[in-house]
Formats: sequence, structure tokens, C-alpha cells
Amino acid sequence: MKTEKILLFGFDFLLLLFTFLPIVFGETFEKTPESINQIEKQAGNIHWEYLLLSLFFIFGTFFLMIFFNWQLKKKALKAHSALIKIEKNHQNLVNNLPIGIYRAEPGENGKVLMANPELFKMFGFSKKDTSLMNFMRVSDIYVNPDQRKYFSQILMQKKSVSGVELQLKKKDGSYIWVSVTAQITKDEDKIFFDGTVENINEKKKSQEKLRIAHQKISDILEFLPDPTFVIDEKKKVIAWNRAIEKMTGISKKDILGTRDHSYAIPFYGEKRKMLIDFLDQEDEIISEKYPKFKRIGNNISVEVFVPALNNNQGAYLLANASALLDTNGKIVGAIESLRDITQQKEYQKQLKKSYEKLKELDHAKDDFIAIASHELRTPMTVIRGYASMMLEDYDQEIPNEVKSQIRQIETNSKRLIEMVNDMLDIAKIESGSLTKTKVSEIQIEKVIQEIQDHFLPIAKEKNIIIQSCLPEKPLPKIFYNLEKLKQVFTNLIANAIKYIPKETGKIIISVEKEDNFLNIKIIDNGTGISKHYYQKIFEKFQVAESSIKKEKGTGLGLTICQQIVEFFGGKIWVQNSIEEGGAEFHFTVPTVLTEKNQKKEVKRTMKTFSLNNSISMKL
Repeated sequence: MKTEKILLFGFDFLLLLFTFLPIVFGETFEKTPESINQIEKQAGNIHWEYLLLSLFFIFGTFFLMIFFNWQLKKKALKAHSALIKIEKNHQNLVNNLPIGIYRAEPGENGKVLMANPELFKMFGFSKKDTSLMNFMRVSDIYVNPDQRKYFSQILMQKKSVSGVELQLKKKDGSYIWVSVTAQITKDEDKIFFDGTVENINEKKKSQEKLRIAHQKISDILEFLPDPTFVIDEKKKVIAWNRAIEKMTGISKKDILGTRDHSYAIPFYGEKRKMLIDFLDQEDEIISEKYPKFKRIGNNISVEVFVPALNNNQGAYLLANASALLDTNGKIVGAIESLRDITQQKEYQKQLKKSYEKLKELDHAKDDFIAIASHELRTPMTVIRGYASMMLEDYDQEIPNEVKSQIRQIETNSKRLIEMVNDMLDIAKIESGSLTKTKVSEIQIEKVIQEIQDHFLPIAKEKNIIIQSCLPEKPLPKIFYNLEKLKQVFTNLIANAIKYIPKETGKIIISVEKEDNFLNIKIIDNGTGISKHYYQKIFEKFQVAESSIKKEKGTGLGLTICQQIVEFFGGKIWVQNSIEEGGAEFHFTVPTVLTEKNQKKEVKRTMKTFSLNNSISMKL
């Protein structure tokens, strides 16, 4: 534009110059007499010079006008090409937009004047199909034609609308949900409806699925057996199921939509925070209000007493609250379920009282067993002593039939004394006497040698070999009570002797170091133990079946072994020996002194009471 202005200014300047030049020269010639002589002398030269100068300016102006006109046409052509390109780009943009664009006539019978390919596709028309634009009225694609009338009226009033959701008809008669944005435009005094159409069919389907899912969740929530309520992020109550209506006496219509902790009134008689309000708090803050709360992920639970329930008589509730999160992990609400555990609490109180009474009875029974055992052991020892003395001193004088009966007295009195001793041991262990035992450093090789020496006479009598299998290097010392360790060895080896056949008997004592423990094995070549007895055999009064008919034990020896071993931090188990074919008892003892070796609280339970009861029944 600046170049055009400069050219126009130059053109105007030349015209003025050519207009006033002759006048200037004419006036100059008239006012200068001296020049007349010169002009007369050079008349011919001056005339031709002026003529040539005039022609030069005339033709220059002509060619300048032609050039200026050519430049203007060139500029106009370029501007026209740019305009065509812009229109083409605009058309491409409109045609490639993923939403429908239209221009339609106003009124109930208005037609579609322009539509982009996306709109054709949206309503099931092909690009060559012109029926949408040329023949179809806009109202024809409405499911309800009255909606077109209403839409036109609203648009005429507001001049523009956006996000209007409509259900329209496609070419094949099926329905489609769309979101329409429109505005009124004027072109040469004509009014048009211009706008966009977005296909929201999938959105509507998703909304419908979401609505159905929400309804299902609401139905599930409604019929949950536990009283439950839900709040949104603004603490507004949005769900209140039947169970909580029954518990509180507050109906949905009275509580839904309320805020400001109104849900706490039926429970506490006032507006205040409940467990559901602490979900976004740190554990330290929660523990100030609920010291015994438990957290598992986003869920927290606690037992609380609410004073306002049951006509202000109060109730104990088990409350569980969980946060409701959106896809980004933001809390958008919370749910709390409640369970009345008042009756359960009463049962617990009664059970606690019953337990205390049983503990008293248990202690009384322990005292009774101890006294009865002592009282039984003394006369039984006398009976056994007299029976042994009669067999030794009057062997020749007593008939064989009487001898047999005396031997039965001796054998049964011995067995009863062993049972009494075992029951006394059980009673002591279960009464917590092991906590008073002292531990010391023990060299296991020395203990095994003493045990072998102790059983040597019995082994020779029954033709049984007892041998040890120990590593060449000295084993580490263990921390144990010496007497209790010997008792475990004695019970296990005595048990093995009972189930070993004569003339072929063998018992092996082996020790292996495993981490901070010694694994001690007592292996025999007896009849072995059935697999279903592996765990059962350590229970009270359990005796394994055997094909060898020998004197039966009390059924308490292995129980005593288990309690001693486990008290000192070890384990005991049994399996059948692959090499020897008999039983293989394992027990472990620690090589490191721990608090468990030094002190252990023996818990007295209902099971202990029942087991002691079984002991008294045996007596």
C-alpha cells in the first residue's frame, strides 16, 4: 500500500509540473527583454528543445500510467489468489472437522442449506446423497417435531445456545443422541441458523451403563444387612440404607442431602465428627480419638460406644469406614458401615467371668492333683516295696500262682508310680514351674555319655545296643536346664526300648549342628510309627500301636518332652527311619542364649483345664 501511495503522489506531481512548466517559461520570456534577442538568435533551437522536453514528459507519464495500472492488476490478482486459498483451507478445515457443521433455515419447515461430510456420515448419508440438503426439512430428523419448534423459539430469544442434547433420527430410522450448538447469523438481510452437531451416542450409552451400575450399587447398599451410610466430598449424606433407618429411626427423606455432621445426631445426640470424618487424617490424630483403631489400606475400623442409640441407653458398635476415590486417587466421598455388637460385648463379659471362675477351679484342680499324686505315690511305693521283698525273700515258699499275682502287683504299682510322677511333671510344667528353672552351659557329648551309662544295665538285660554318632569336632555348648535335658533323653530312649524286639535291638543317638541349633536324633530299629500318629503321639495319654506286646507306658512321656523342648525354644517331631526301619525322634536345642531360654510365661487356657481334667479322670 505504501508503494501505491508513492506512485500516485509521483504521478500527481508530474501532471502539475507539465501543467505549470509552459506558464513559467512563458512568463520568464516576457519579463526578460534581454533574452528576446537570444531567443530570436536561437529561435529554432529553443523551440525544438522545448518540444522535445514536452514530448518526453508526455510519453513518460503515459508509460508510467501503464506501469502503475499493471502493478495494480498484479496486486489484485495476488489478493484474489490468496482469498481463494484461504477459502479452500477453510473449506478443508470444515470438511475434516470431527464434528458436524451446518447452516439451516429458521422456522419449523426450514431446510438444511449446508452440511459438512461429518454431518452426512453422522446421520447415515453418503457424500453423493443430496437429500439431506435439498429436500429434507430439519424437523424431519427430530424424534419429536415439536422439539424443533421449541429449539427455534429458544434460539431466536437467546441468539445462541450451546450443549443442547437432542435425540434425532438417522436416515435408516434409528436414533442418535447429539449435542447441538447454534447461533443466529445474518447474510444480506437473511437469517440463518449456523452451528455444530456432536455425536454423543457413546457418551449416552456410557452414562446409561453408569446409571445402571449406580442403581445396582444403590440396590446392594440398600439391602446390606449392616447399617450403612455414604457422604460426598462436602460431607453431604447421599445414601442411607434400610438397616440404618431401622437402627436409628431416621428415614432417608429426613437425612439425605443434609450436611454439617448431621449423621452423628442419631448416635451421639449432637453434631460431631464420626469415624468417617477421620479417613484423611494421620494415624496419630486418629489415635487421639480412637486409641484402638485398626487400619487396613484405605479402611479403618474401631469398636465404639454410642450413647444416643436405643432411647439413650447406648450401644456398642463395630464401625468400618472407607474412602471413595476417583480414577486419579482423589477422595470424592466416604462410606461407613456399622454393626451392633452390644450383645457380643455382654457375652464377652460373661465369658470373662466364667473364665476367671474356671481359672480358680483350674488352680484348685492343680492343687488336688499334686496332693493326690503325692498321697498316691507314698502308699504305692510301699506296696511295690513289699511285693519286691516278698518275691526276693520268700521265693521258695510262695506257690507259683501267688507269685504271678504278686508280680502283677509289683508291675502295676510300678506303672502307677510312673504315671503319678509323669502327672506331677505335667502339673508342674503347666503351672509355670519351668519359668523358675535355671539354664547353664552344657556340653552335649557329656550328657549323652551319662545317658548311655544310665541305660547300659537295661540294654544288656534286653540285648539292646545303644551307640552314639557324634562329629569329630567338639559341638558348641548349649544353654539348657541339665535335669530337663536328661529327662527328655530318658523319656525318648525308654520309649524306644519298649518297642524294640529282643536280640536285634539297636538305638542310635546322633547330633548335627544346624545354624544356631543342635539337631538331636534318637533312632531305633523297632516297629516304627504310623504316619497318622506323627502329630497325635505327642498328645496326652496317646500310645502308638505296636505288634510287639510289651508293657504299656503312661502316654505322658512324649507330652512332657514336647513341653520341655518347646519351652526352651526348640522343636520336636517324629518320622520313620529309612536306614533302620524303626522310629526316628528329632528334637532341637539352641546354642545361643536368648530371653526365651531364660524365661517364658506359660499361658493357662481352657485347653489346659480340660487336659488337667483328663488327668484326674485317669487317676
